[in-house]
Amino acid sequence: MDDESLTKLMREMLGSAVGDGRLSPNQIGIAAGGDPAGPKPAWRALLRQIERVAVVLEAEGTLVSLRKGKPVPLAEARGVIRYAAAPGATPTSGA
Repeated sequence: MDDESLTKLMREMLGSAVGDGRLSPNQIGIAAGGDPAGPKPAWRALLRQIERVAVVLEAEGTLVSLRKGKPVPLAEARGVIRYAAAPGATPTSGA
């Protein structure tokens, strides 16, 4: 999957996230076509690309990263993070 397609997918997922509205990088990877089965799930190969796209979406104000439920810049994020739509953002707009 190229970055443009992944960006579009992430925007769509952020716009339609259910529950608490948070997405994990592995949820995005599985939705991007990474098979969750097997000894080394295919979505793991997409994690670096997901992270790169998330940095771009964060810079444009579409996405916020969360650590323990609190916003944290991706450059400073360590450990388990989640992505959510930025307050007031329209994640499904753009290309």
